[in-house]
Amino acid sequence: DNEVRHDLPGNFNTLHTIGQLWRSGRADEADAMLDHLGALFQKVRASTDQVFIPLEEELEMVEEYLAIERARFPHRLLPEVAADARARRCGVPPLLLQPLVENAIRHGISLRPQAGRVSVSGRVEGERLILDVVDDGPGPAGPSPRSGSGAGLANVRERLEHAFGVEQSLTLEAASGGVGTRVRVVLPAFTEMDR
Repeated sequence: DNEVRHDLPGNFNTLHTIGQLWRSGRADEADAMLDHLGALFQKVRASTDQVFIPLEEELEMVEEYLAIERARFPHRLLPEVAADARARRCGVPPLLLQPLVENAIRHGISLRPQAGRVSVSGRVEGERLILDVVDDGPGPAGPSPRSGSGAGLANVRERLEHAFGVEQSLTLEAASGGVGTRVRVVLPAFTEMDR
């Protein structure tokens, strides 16, 4: 079954942060966070009825998610999202990148004593769509006191195998220079018109 999870992890943390902002008199920041959360839920709801969505829409969800996380950790998270025009038109399964970005924050950035960077990028090379999620945390060999079930990564792998079979890959490795982690997803580059 290729079911997409409709519950985004961290919702309770987000609601708790909104409550803290309200109680501390930072209503404008709480309102902005609610706006991002509402926009994210709306985009998730619209996308999960589809098998594929344009990468452009997926990146919009990632940007909403990163805006929420940045509001939660305003001085700790430095996000970057970039993709070329051709990549943005390519089809991807909905909610492909959000669990990878969440892992980068949870297992990478949250472990740094200072601000950290999470970058999400997409490009087309030949007939392949290449998506990277990179953080500058301790890397895959570093300590990870925030243990998890690994369900997010396993779910993404399973969905990719179901959608693309052997024509896809997902790799997790140390980022270039040995600092941080890079998760790379490689898929066939296609648009809805190609399907």
